[in-house]
Amino acid sequence: IIAAVLLVGFAGSQLRAADSPNVVLFLVDDMGWMDSEPYGSKYYETPNMERLSKQSMRFTNAYATPLCSPTRASILSGQYSSRHGVTSASGHQKALPARASRYPAKASPSQKFIYPISKRYLDPELVTMAEVLQGAGYRTGHFGKWHMGGGRDVDDAPLPQAYGFDESLVSFEGLGDRIISNTNALKKAKALGHGTIIACERIDRSRIQVDYTIDFIRRNKDKPFYVRFFPNDVHGAHIPAKGTEAKYKSISDNPYDWAFLAVLENMDNQIGRIIDEIEHLGLSKRTLIIFTSDNGPSDGAKKYLNGEKPAGFAGVFRGRKWSIFEGGIRMPFIAVWPGR
Repeated sequence: IIAAVLLVGFAGSQLRAADSPNVVLFLVDDMGWMDSEPYGSKYYETPNMERLSKQSMRFTNAYATPLCSPTRASILSGQYSSRHGVTSASGHQKALPARASRYPAKASPSQKFIYPISKRYLDPELVTMAEVLQGAGYRTGHFGKWHMGGGRDVDDAPLPQAYGFDESLVSFEGLGDRIISNTNALKKAKALGHGTIIACERIDRSRIQVDYTIDFIRRNKDKPFYVRFFPNDVHGAHIPAKGTEAKYKSISDNPYDWAFLAVLENMDNQIGRIIDEIEHLGLSKRTLIIFTSDNGPSDGAKKYLNGEKPAGFAGVFRGRKWSIFEGGIRMPFIAVWPGR
């Protein structure tokens, strides 16, 4: 859908840069179908997402894969997972050779069809959406979760710049300049190198990434830009700022909900900062904003085994992240371009 919205709306390099709309893409990590007001939730408060939806086309049949990396690779490449080969969580498959076959060495033809081995990272030789827009005169930036190879203990994956991004700030599931909130991950990141490492608290990740996003927009306000903010606030573990979950204790008797609602509120506030900046700079009428998620809410398998209920809500749909039932693959999706 994202490729269609962009390419049907304007023909990439066939347009003069001065005529091209800015593109802002929000891809939330592990946000369920009904984890926001635009999709009918009376339980969660997401005023900035609701503000976007009131100006938007709201899609009700938008789909993703049930897992982070395949969705992200498809958005960037415009290809199905079966074609680009990223079919599982990438970035921490050190044992596989960089150009390994996608199938087990002794696999039968039927096994090759059913059990492909995921590529360790998206092939940098593929043409990406960022490269197409670069060719049309756009400045390109990615800020937020990457998860298409590299990071953790893997140091040989391409950086975002190999896929057409002029600037980037990722997290521990990627290489290049990145922010790290986990102590063990910080040690690994410093050992790997490949960029500047910024240590921070978990709750501060999206704020820092939005700071970079806003700075990118300000510096490129007079030229077309393609910028992506990919927050992972609502991906577990949910660790809100101290005391911010207290106001949600009257809404639910589930402690997991309290923390989830607090980090969801924080993420919505950060998204609002980007929207506010676009409006403040007078860019709204020439900016296409797309908002969606990469898969359903975190499955919380251990919580289920302990008889507990994980946070995140897919509404009436069965299934969550990892599941190909509707709750794992049907996504919120809104597109805003005032006057269009």
